[in-house]
Amino acid sequence: PIYASAGGTVTKAGYNKAGAGTGYGYSVIISTPAAHHRLCHCLSLTVSAGQSVRQGQLIGYVGSTGRSSGNHCHFEIRRSGSYLAPQNFFPGKR
Repeated sequence: PIYASAGGTVTKAGYNKAGAGTGYGYSVIISTPAAHHRLCHCLSLTVSAGQSVRQGQLIGYVGSTGRSSGNHCHFEIRRSGSYLAPQNFFPGKR
C-alpha cells in the first residue's frame, strides 16, 4: 500500500505517459498549501482527481507502471516546478 504523505487535494490521478524518463505510469499528485507531492509507478490507485485526502490515507499500491525497472514508489515534492528534497519535509526520516 501507498499512503498520502500529506493532506491536500488530489489534482491528478491516472496514467501519465510524461515525466522523468518519459513515463510515470499510474500516478497521483496531491496539492498542499506548501507544495505538490507526486507518487508514481503505482499498480493501481484508490483516489481520483478532485478528492480531498488526509495524511496517511491509502491512495494506491506499489507497482511498476510506466518507464520503471521494478516495483517501487517514485516520490517527489515540487514547489513552483522546482524539486525539493523530501528529507527537508520529514525530519528524522533519512
